[in-house]
Amino acid sequence: MRTFIDRLLVRSDLTEGEQLALLGLHTREAVIPAGRDLRRYGEQSDYAAIISAGVVGRYHQARDGRRNFVAMHLPGDMADLCTTVLKDVSFGLEAMTDVTVELVSKADLLALAHLHAAISQAFWRDCVSDTLLIAQHVVRVAGLSARQKIAHLLCEMAYRLSVSDHQPRLQFNLGLTQSQLGDFLGLTAVHVNRMVREIRDIGLAVVDRRSVSIDDWDGLKRQGDFDPKYLSIPHASEQI
Repeated sequence: MRTFIDRLLVRSDLTEGEQLALLGLHTREAVIPAGRDLRRYGEQSDYAAIISAGVVGRYHQARDGRRNFVAMHLPGDMADLCTTVLKDVSFGLEAMTDVTVELVSKADLLALAHLHAAISQAFWRDCVSDTLLIAQHVVRVAGLSARQKIAHLLCEMAYRLSVSDHQPRLQFNLGLTQSQLGDFLGLTAVHVNRMVREIRDIGLAVVDRRSVSIDDWDGLKRQGDFDPKYLSIPHASEQI
């Protein structure tokens, strides 16, 4: 819950009392192995999931069973906050790595939002932030070249994994296979491998299964045509 509160505080002001009210919510831990669903497509649940560790993919599913990933949820995200007010779930959640989540009652979330206007507004902003991430992903997949897609995603993750500092993290754990990156970006694993090598060879970043090391932040931003304004992180557009 503390990591989720820190995420809310990036975009919202919450008093100490409001933060304590959130910390007072009862949660229970669940561990989901990679490749399993936190929530199947269209499934309803009385609980929302805060990501404590790992990467969760939000997906839509075609009639033939094919999954199209539209967002990645990282530690600190509440992957399905919007479902506290939308009962018909039109997406699924898959553990892309081994994942630990804290489950919190949606009824408790709604009750707290009714008691505290600032918490309600913070939840609202968080849902809007998720919507902007999905919208940007559509632009990324449809409008960028293969190399640009990977560069743009690396820039996004560098910010999202370091929002408390309002600066990108130039080294972070990735934990995703090239096949998973390809599924997310609409590329084959072979194409991802070739683009990752090109990004390394021109001195922008080194990517392997376990980690990312960004060597030229400005160059990576230019390569991915990356503008962080859609992340709604204060000072994110400033140079480091």
